[in-house]
Amino acid sequence: MLMDNDLKKNIIILALDNLISSYSIALEDAETTLEKEDIETMQEIIQGAQEILLEYSQDITTPRPQWNKISKT
Repeated sequence: MLMDNDLKKNIIILALDNLISSYSIALEDAETTLEKEDIETMQEIIQGAQEILLEYSQDITTPRPQWNKISKT
């Protein structure tokens, strides 16, 4: 089954958002013991995911309401 492009974008956006959230929580967790290299890798992944989300957000256009086309009922 082929997916609609909008559905694909939404899945990617959701996955990237979840990745950013999970990695951010892991980095903030005081009990987590990570190597310096792991921390740097996670920070780079977060930054990359944020850049991709920014690209996707620039493609999103929110249609404005057409007030003059709304008729009274």
